[in-house]
Formats: sequence, structure tokens, C-alpha cells
Amino acid sequence: MGKIKRSVRAYYIWLLEKSGLEKGLIKRYSKTLEELFRRPFYWKIAHDENRITDIFELRNEYVDGLDEGSAEEFLDEMGGIEATLLELIIVLALSAEFDIMHDDDVGDRTGFWFWCMMENAGFDKYDNEHFDRLKVDLIASDIVDRHYKKNGTGGLFLAQNYDVDMRETELWYQLNYWLRENF
Repeated sequence: MGKIKRSVRAYYIWLLEKSGLEKGLIKRYSKTLEELFRRPFYWKIAHDENRITDIFELRNEYVDGLDEGSAEEFLDEMGGIEATLLELIIVLALSAEFDIMHDDDVGDRTGFWFWCMMENAGFDKYDNEHFDRLKVDLIASDIVDRHYKKNGTGGLFLAQNYDVDMRETELWYQLNYWLRENF
């Protein structure tokens, strides 16, 4: 993607707000988060295209909040930009909170779910002080290409108590297995 254009940068900032992460974490991990925004996500397993649909719905939500000129500029600049790994993690965190685990008594835990996925994948090791683009890119590639262990180690979700191959399991089900096992 190269340098992020102005209207896409505004979307990126909006995405980080949607992630639910605390501002301190966003600042501390800005290099890794930006790298995840540059990393295309494509689906390889049947029904994971639904996550692409979720991502484009998220983009539409953003556009709905813009005036006509800004929306047009954003859409022109986003033209050809595929779904990104950052967007995927955000839509999965939003799904975990609002579609599966929502609890008014606890409050919004979107940032918690987002950060759990970052830790599960190993991105938490690469704050700005320890950032290593090659290692972050390798983790991202392993997630997108599903080159992680059968139980999900190295991916976004770890599920040790299910007899499934997470590499061949739709992300929605991976999320559900992980939530059931851990929460």
C-alpha cells in the first residue's frame, strides 16, 4: 500500500478507535498496527468470504459518517485496496463482543478481544521498541495463509479442547471454539 493517503489515514485512525484498544497500546504498537493495515487479507476457506463482507460493511459504516466529498475521496483512494488483516481482527473483535459475548453488566470488551487475538498470534512481542517488520510480516503471512498449528497456535485463535484442525476451520467457528474454551 505504501504511504497511507490522507483520507485512508483518517479511516485508519477511525479503525483504531473501533478496535477498542487503549490509546497507550495504540501508540506503543503503532508500527505493528500500521503493518497489519498494509497486509491484505484474503479468504482460503469456504464462508470466510463472509469476513470480507463484514470488512466492507465496516468500511460502509465509516463512509456513512462522511460528507459527500470526503466519502467520494475516501472511496477513490480505497479503490483497489483489498481487505486488510487489521480490519479482519477488528471485525472479529466486534463480532466477539456484539454478536456472541455482549454483556451490559460488563461493558464493551472489544479492545480486550482484539488484544487477545494480538497475543494469540504473537504480535504483542513487537511494540515500537522491538518492532521487526520481517517477523510481523511472517506472523501475518502465517495467519492469512493458515500456516499455523492444527490447534491454532500461531493463528488468531487457540483451541486445545476441540478435535478440529483450525487450519481448515472457518474463522467464525475458530472464534466460537476459542471463546467457548476460554470464556
